[in-house]
Amino acid sequence: MAALSEEEYLTGEDRDLLKRVIDEIKRIEYLMKALLSFAKPRMPEFVETDVNAILHMVAALAVKNRASLGVGARPVKIVSNLAPGLPDILADPMHLQQIFMNLLLNAVDAMPEGGTLTMKTSLDAAVSMVRIEIADTGKGVESGVMDKLFQPFFTTKPKGTGLGLAITKRLVEEHGGEISLQNNAEGGVTFILQLPVTQQQSPVTA
Repeated sequence: MAALSEEEYLTGEDRDLLKRVIDEIKRIEYLMKALLSFAKPRMPEFVETDVNAILHMVAALAVKNRASLGVGARPVKIVSNLAPGLPDILADPMHLQQIFMNLLLNAVDAMPEGGTLTMKTSLDAAVSMVRIEIADTGKGVESGVMDKLFQPFFTTKPKGTGLGLAITKRLVEEHGGEISLQNNAEGGVTFILQLPVTQQQSPVTA
């Protein structure tokens, strides 16, 4: 269908209409994938995983490949403050990619006019947890909405699925971790994840 939009016989109006149809198909495809992921998630497979390396990889995809969802690239600056020598954790790399992608895309969406996306990692040796912070410089979240953001099908976006953060929370909990968010004093929000370095028990199933 994308090739059809390049046909010379199409008028400008028809070309614009076809582009909107293609964008809507992509959105529906994304929604179906999210529904399948939420309804029947894959069980995690724990291996030693470098959190910093996955964050670097996903950040590049989240900012540069927005076109895959029918959204143009935004002028977003990435600031990395990743702790050197951070120990590998026992985690599912694919699930971590999904967690970070959901949070980074959420941060990019929160800055329609551009801004700064900050990633920070650290180790809390006392409880053997890795802490990951992902912050944006958007408008922040109203207090009445904050407690609802992780609920399935709740969204503040006109074309959102309401599943991204719900899936993220479940994946984090399957790793024995926790996720929360807070408004920043200077604007925007920070998502805070804590993931155990080792797995002490079977993952949570829902």
